Amino acid sequence: MHSWEAFGVYRALLICNSLYDSGASLSNLRGPRADGLELRDALLHAETGVFGHVELLAEHRFGEMAVAVNRFFAEAREDDILFLYFSGHGLSRSRQFYICARDTDINLLPATALSGYQLNTCIDESLARCKVLIFDCCHSGAFKGTPGAEEMAEQLAGEGRFVLTATAPTGLAKDSETAGRPSPFTRALVDGLRGSAGDADGDGYIDLDDLYAFLLSALPEEAEPQRRWEGSGRVRLARRLDRSATMPEPDDAVTPEPAGYGAAPGLSFLELPTDVTSFSSRLIADFRANLRADIARSMPSQLTDIEFLQRAHLLAAGRLTLTGALLFGESPAAALPTAIVQCARIHGVTKGVPMDKHDLKGSVTEQILGAVEFVAGLSRRGEAPTDDSPIARPSHRYPMVAVREVIANALVHRDYEHRSACVHVRVFDDRVEVVSPGTWAGRDLPPGTTTPLEALISESHRRNFRLASTLTWMRLVEGEGSGISRAINECRDHGAPAPTVCQNDGLVTVTIYPRREFLDGPTLALMSVEEAAAELERMGANLAFARLMVMPTGAATESLSRLDAAYAAELLSRMTPAHAARLVGAMRSEAAAGMLRRLEASVRRAIDSELAPVMGYVMIQVEANAVDQNQLIVSSWRQSRPGDAPVRGEDRITSRDGLERTTSQIVLDAEAALADHLGPVTIEFILPHYLLNEPIDEWLIGDESSMGSPRPFTMDYGVVVRSLERMRSPHLHRNWRKRWKMLSERPEQARAYVVPPGTTPDPTYLEAALQADEHVVAVVLSDAPSQSGAGSREVAAALRVGVPILLWHRDDCTAPEFRSALDLLLNGVEGLTRLPDRLRELRLKALMYPDEPSCRNLVLLWDDPQRLTVDLPFPG
Repeated sequence: MHSWEAFGVYRALLICNSLYDSGASLSNLRGPRADGLELRDALLHAETGVFGHVELLAEHRFGEMAVAVNRFFAEAREDDILFLYFSGHGLSRSRQFYICARDTDINLLPATALSGYQLNTCIDESLARCKVLIFDCCHSGAFKGTPGAEEMAEQLAGEGRFVLTATAPTGLAKDSETAGRPSPFTRALVDGLRGSAGDADGDGYIDLDDLYAFLLSALPEEAEPQRRWEGSGRVRLARRLDRSATMPEPDDAVTPEPAGYGAAPGLSFLELPTDVTSFSSRLIADFRANLRADIARSMPSQLTDIEFLQRAHLLAAGRLTLTGALLFGESPAAALPTAIVQCARIHGVTKGVPMDKHDLKGSVTEQILGAVEFVAGLSRRGEAPTDDSPIARPSHRYPMVAVREVIANALVHRDYEHRSACVHVRVFDDRVEVVSPGTWAGRDLPPGTTTPLEALISESHRRNFRLASTLTWMRLVEGEGSGISRAINECRDHGAPAPTVCQNDGLVTVTIYPRREFLDGPTLALMSVEEAAAELERMGANLAFARLMVMPTGAATESLSRLDAAYAAELLSRMTPAHAARLVGAMRSEAAAGMLRRLEASVRRAIDSELAPVMGYVMIQVEANAVDQNQLIVSSWRQSRPGDAPVRGEDRITSRDGLERTTSQIVLDAEAALADHLGPVTIEFILPHYLLNEPIDEWLIGDESSMGSPRPFTMDYGVVVRSLERMRSPHLHRNWRKRWKMLSERPEQARAYVVPPGTTPDPTYLEAALQADEHVVAVVLSDAPSQSGAGSREVAAALRVGVPILLWHRDDCTAPEFRSALDLLLNGVEGLTRLPDRLRELRLKALMYPDEPSCRNLVLLWDDPQRLTVDLPFPG
């Protein structure tokens, strides 16, 4: 993990034609066949070669050659480095250059030879950003062609292209003097690649500038080569050979002990052979099944495992190299004990006891995939459609492409000679850290200083070259220069801060941060408590307050308890006393006491007042007597607190005229049983449709023999009505519960639908309008419900949709005092959740000031689906 830039595949296509069909007026040549073989071996050389894929085409006809060239450029990826070489006859006609195939007819050049125009088209359409074109042909019919080098260089040069030809415009490209030996130009080219060229900038590589300088010195003046490229030719084509080094003997097996652990002279560390692990056929098969198409052609399925490893340069003296062990070894850790990845889920935002820990000991490929899966599993946030597909795909808290790139590069570029540290992937509540042994190559980083990753974009440094190059065959690692860039772009595209880098004590830590998107309440509720708390702190008080208001009470309470105490107190201070009391009341007593101490006195008193009372209930249910339709059955329950099971009273039979007296006695009996209850009591009348408009709140309790005169229910109690028909209709309960859940968990989003007064709306339209808006939990009727009026149809539509709250005026829904009262009831700062309390306040005011316009006739249907009578399952 040093430059954090992976490599593209170095791909070469060598076209060499020595033989030409009789009648084509082109003589056979001695050098091209040997040119191709020598150059191929140089490009793939175990010590100096950097190419991962070299294809040699010898003695091909025009059609085969044209298809091969087209495919070579068309299949390249953006990060690939392409190398096209030609040795054979080159011809020029009308300033157009042609590469001759075995069956080229000089009288039919456009149809039988590859023109510069055709070649240029293939190059233009290729995604590869770097193309090196070398031609050992052109110039002199006596040797390898006719004049044309200058035209060729002009036609093929351009941005990202590096053209090198065997001669200057007036020179001759000589053929080999002896069959089976390379041409002079290619012989010098091969010598330069194998180590004769000097490394001018000392970076350990032979680039095009180095190679061209060597060719100028190695070739006679009359055979001076021509180059055509803009600026620097720093395209690396080979590694520099250390001639003072010698190859180790095959018996010097690598062991994990210090005696054999360092790099031997002449080989990079991972090129050393090891005999402590054999290769896994399964790993090789899995790898080969995912090869890129262009690589698969040079690694056909007919190859045995050993032949595949040999072609990949992963065998030395019949044994796996350390690179081979990391990729395909049965036990990579046997050869390199620190070649593992330790994944940990850390509790909180600082290092502590891991909540979950897992060691990955497989191949590098398996470790990359396993570590990415570990992070993805901890950061998944459900599914979401993508821009390019309607099919939902997993959505994650972190930009997972960036996570993959950082983890892959950590394994590809780490210092494998480090004997006391492995790669660590640590998932905290607010970040992911990837730690790798080594130092940052290409830039000296001050120890302990954090540096943005985007500030470290530079030329790739090829440590562990073979490992990185081989992994690009299956696109698991991004190409040269693109790994770091893609990670940064992925973070930018997904709204996450750019990763940062810190180097200290021989370790490099790259930190990846979550997306800046601010998650909604339901998503926060699905996260761990620590993660949710970290998100709430990160998003600031305004957004955190809004999210807590819509989170379920349990999740909101737990998250609030994990926040900084001062921050949590600020959030509670922004809430209504009722909402804050609900959260504080759900905390453990010691946590709640500590939280309350931090609040301002006025806020604390408001919350205390909300926490003190416990609501009691008297439920009175009225239904027709099936035996005598002129009589009513009155059932009752009392409940001292919402969570307790209701206690049923004795059923009573009465007439409609005696209903007020019967209910008054039920309430008096309930009061005796609730003598120890210190909180308020609400009376819920569960009524059939035809009784909903009765003036229940004005019914009297008590008689002349009691202390004082009888007084209306509303003097002492909150009074609401409920629907008996809906309570007895389970098929309506799902929508009913859904709307109530909206009111309970997202009160700030709940709203009322007001049917315009004086209108006769179509019930179908009203029901459709209510179905279209899930946030509607209350309906204000245009008329009081009667047997055949508009109000009855509106009630039926609202109950079917599941609306739990209905409001109407008992006599006149167009009355000005009713419309004025609606503003007070529906627009309170606490939302609709405090509607019963605000209504009671208005009713008491009406009793205090009977001469003023009032709202004594307002009816509230407040129907809580969690509070069912015992005739149906009672949820408690």
